[in-house]
Amino acid sequence: VQAHGIHGDAVRETTIEAWAAAYLREIKHVQPIGPYFICGYSAGGVLAFEMARQLLALGDEVGLVGSIDGLHPSHHAEFDKPEVAVPSKGREQIWHKAWRYVVFAHLLLKQKVKNRLVRMHVALHRRVPSWLRPQYLALLFFEAAKRYQMGDYSGKFTVFSATHRNLRTTNDLG
Repeated sequence: VQAHGIHGDAVRETTIEAWAAAYLREIKHVQPIGPYFICGYSAGGVLAFEMARQLLALGDEVGLVGSIDGLHPSHHAEFDKPEVAVPSKGREQIWHKAWRYVVFAHLLLKQKVKNRLVRMHVALHRRVPSWLRPQYLALLFFEAAKRYQMGDYSGKFTVFSATHRNLRTTNDLG
């Protein structure tokens, strides 16, 4: 299933539950009967989790639900909190901490500017330009994730994670 909004069009879904239901309609159109094997990349793992919950509620069989290089769905509340690793002593600690906050402040300002541009395009009913689409999807997801109340799931949830991550990569859609 392709992420709604990836082509810059308006996204009607404003909750994780509604997004999951919309994706399930698309999946069931192609495969009306389970078992279903669902995995989401990065933050899409939360959507996969909710889709599995909804499938079980409908009486469908879920063969696998998981996340690729993402977090367990219970960690969605932690998305907004930056991690700052600081060396243990002296001037180096102060310099490192100050530098990390400067970098974080720059990234935060950049995100706020991009968020304003996205909101402006949406308010004017204009297609979001391609260079802003990752920000658009992230903004939609994080706003929905803040309101998401994760329910119970009786099955297993699998997290697939790379053994090595390039921490300099910023091209994450979710």
